[in-house]
Amino acid sequence: MNEYGKVIIESDSVIQQLDGGSILYRFMVNNKFGLIDDEANIVIEPIFDDITNVGSFGPVIKVEKSGKQALIIYDLETDTLVPSSYYDYISTLSSHYPSNLQQLQARINVSDSTNSEPSTVSGSLIKENSFVPNNITNKYGYEYDANELFTFVKNDKQGLMTAHNNVLIPNNYDSITAYKRLLKVRLGSKYGLVTTVDETVLPIVYDDITEDSRIGRDSNLFMIKKEGRQGILDEFGQVVVPLRDMIIPNILNTSLEDILIFEKEGLYGLIEMKSGKQLLPAEFEHINVEHYTDYILAQKEGRYELYDRAGSLVYKGDDSVTDIEPLNTRIRLDSFSSQNVVLEIQPSEQYIKIADNYGLVSLVEAKEGKAILANKYQEIRYAGIANSLEGLRNKEITPIYAVQRNDKFGLVNATGEMLISEKYSLLAPLHYPPFFMAANIVAIEDEEENERLRQKLKDQGVNSGAYLEENSRFNTFKFGVIDKNDTELLPLEYSSIFSNFNGNAVYIYAIKDEMVYQYDANMTLINTIPEAELEFW
Repeated sequence: MNEYGKVIIESDSVIQQLDGGSILYRFMVNNKFGLIDDEANIVIEPIFDDITNVGSFGPVIKVEKSGKQALIIYDLETDTLVPSSYYDYISTLSSHYPSNLQQLQARINVSDSTNSEPSTVSGSLIKENSFVPNNITNKYGYEYDANELFTFVKNDKQGLMTAHNNVLIPNNYDSITAYKRLLKVRLGSKYGLVTTVDETVLPIVYDDITEDSRIGRDSNLFMIKKEGRQGILDEFGQVVVPLRDMIIPNILNTSLEDILIFEKEGLYGLIEMKSGKQLLPAEFEHINVEHYTDYILAQKEGRYELYDRAGSLVYKGDDSVTDIEPLNTRIRLDSFSSQNVVLEIQPSEQYIKIADNYGLVSLVEAKEGKAILANKYQEIRYAGIANSLEGLRNKEITPIYAVQRNDKFGLVNATGEMLISEKYSLLAPLHYPPFFMAANIVAIEDEEENERLRQKLKDQGVNSGAYLEENSRFNTFKFGVIDKNDTELLPLEYSSIFSNFNGNAVYIYAIKDEMVYQYDANMTLINTIPEAELEFW
């Protein structure tokens, strides 16, 4: 109605504004839909069974009548909105504009004589022309991208058209699916790839073409399958791995992004994704690349073997070896005030930690395979130290290892010499200064503290066990600082010890009895403050 209360137009349903900011409204008369403008002028007569918005780049209007669908286009000659050609069904082809072979940027032209179906896209580098959308505007505020793509169905076959009813691909295919910069098309049970103007990229001879980012970190890859063989293409339809008699199990390679596991007759091997070069033959029961950056753990005939990225054998275990993994040697210095990593160092030395069937671990130097520590430890951790910040930045690091035996930690150097026997419950390097935080478990003797902890457990619903016995004692850690010769720099009597690195200096903080003691890199006391005033703690 108007401002005077006069009814201008009546609708059998809610008068609903269409998406996209136009002045068009859907209304209904006798169960048929039409369009009016914001002054209730009829723009399209109510003759349609439905009117909806479709499209990815803008609100294109789709109408349905007698089981057929059409897009509403703006007729420049008559200055009116009219339905385009009618089809059995119309659907948006998301994120695609018209393109041809000359607009596809070829990545790497992989020449391989074993490739029987190469891509027809030129292997030379072709500059990709950016497509400029043609936006239609009119007096109704109905703005749509004339070049947005839609699939249409007619006589049970699919074709491709633009939003302005420009047919790019006749209805020749059983299905059309958007695949990266290309279109996956199907005829019967076979698939191929075409451009949006129906130029052939891959002939329709494949059993399947599967888009799956789990192939690797490069999500612009997809897999082709034909007669039991598989291969990999990039987003431009270029061959990355030629068709081969193998199975690619779509295993996500989180670290070795350019290396791919393949399967053949129930066994696994490795190929280099870009060149298709075989790094390891399919003769392993298991291959693990998910947690490593430079190594590949494989199992053959029940034995574990470690390989580098080139497929060269680094270490071969015997029957007693149950696991092989690289030792983590990364050094990180954090700023506790911002909780950000300020300095991160990866020493050049590389080590392999080997576990046997008794749960004991040994250590081997990776490059030459030299044994450093025998298999007699529960755990081995890298505990490298540096004599200065400059030395740390330059990777001038003394390799030392924290080893655990009988649930206690000690220190061993790179020659296997025991520096500190296993005597500490915890032992962690400060890296710089070249000291170690040590800790032992001690019983809490304070009766009030023990009673407080017993009551806390009761409040948490713990109703049985020795913890709640009246004479029970609770344990806690007491921390201190030592050097590699076990010289005590701070006694093991602190409730917490941590370092703070600001990029230019390192400070050591030790907390005891709600007081914080700040030390410099020479372990000289420089400040004492109440724990409550420690802003970043």
